[in-house]
Amino acid sequence: MNGKLKVLIADDEQLVCVLLQDMIDWEGIGLTPLGAVYDGNSAYQAICEQEPDIVLTDIRMPGKDGLELVRLCQKENRTCEFVAISGHKEFEYAHSAIQYGVNYFLVKPINAEELNGILRDIRGKYDEKRGQIERQKQIQLELEKSRQKIQDDFLNLFRTDPKQVCTAPVSELNQKYMLRLLPEGSYLFFIVRLDGKLMNTDEYMDTLLCQAAEKIKKRLISEPFSSYIIGSYYSSVASVSLPMISE
Repeated sequence: MNGKLKVLIADDEQLVCVLLQDMIDWEGIGLTPLGAVYDGNSAYQAICEQEPDIVLTDIRMPGKDGLELVRLCQKENRTCEFVAISGHKEFEYAHSAIQYGVNYFLVKPINAEELNGILRDIRGKYDEKRGQIERQKQIQLELEKSRQKIQDDFLNLFRTDPKQVCTAPVSELNQKYMLRLLPEGSYLFFIVRLDGKLMNTDEYMDTLLCQAAEKIKKRLISEPFSSYIIGSYYSSVASVSLPMISE
């Protein structure tokens, strides 16, 4: 279970708010209460300030009603999940809520089992979505590690057999070593070694490489040109700068 979800209760009947707080299986589902508010304006302010994950809201409240609250949050791209609470005679409001993306409804008098069932369902979908995000992050991390290793192979090849690099078609280098070299123009190739002990962080490495590339530009070429830097984290070669100049 990925952390506790924050729950806000909004109903103009204080007794209903107390009952909801007592009914919810906070620990069992993995929820934490943000308290209760008793009108739509206070609910909107609490949503903006506390950013709840779940909002249990009465459809009809003074100030802003539940539907207006949902419309505002949808317009502002807020990600909280709404559970609309209505009376037996408010099905027309409930139908309108569906049009604004509300997926969960409770009818007064509220049943504790139904309430916790809805909250467990929201919790499950949240955990599933979070798991997908984490898996995507892991895939991106593995891809980045592979890219760095492949480009390190390019650096080593350039160091041991520069002729092979210089005679290879740019399209072949791009495809084989995951580079982004432009096919037009000529390239000046540099191997840059950084003195001293390097901090093994992308931000620190990138700063040093950019500084090295700028110094090379100023010393060797007066005309403006672009450079493409490849960082190596697997060998003593820190980077290769590939300045491009027009023919």
